Amino acid sequence: MKQFNPYLSRTNQVTQNLFILVNGNRKAIQPQDIIYLEADINYTIFHTRHSKFITAFHLKFFDAALKEHSDFIRINKSYILNVNYLQDLRWKKAYKEARLINGERLTISRRKASGVKEILYKKINDRCCLNSRSET
Repeated sequence: MKQFNPYLSRTNQVTQNLFILVNGNRKAIQPQDIIYLEADINYTIFHTRHSKFITAFHLKFFDAALKEHSDFIRINKSYILNVNYLQDLRWKKAYKEARLINGERLTISRRKASGVKEILYKKINDRCCLNSRSET
């Protein structure tokens, strides 16, 4: 099992808020507070550090909105994951799984698995290179 979180937790904090409609009210969310987003037909459930809420927009909308934030990965048709909350990955023959620091487990689709793995290794490598440069 690989431990990804120690490297990924050192990412730069994104200060730009994401504004969404929740129960008819506009709500500001900092992207770094989002653990993951979950599709529920034509709704999206936000799982954040402090709460969970639902908005009447399709997950595809947020997938496009979060493209500029490199910490978010689409891991299957139902989830977008903030990799800063990833504890480790489990690569079994029958399934691929992301375990989060809050104990939750999300399935990674076979189609997305190699891309997810590649992105995570690249992020780890980038963090290691940044750390070694700052130490010299």
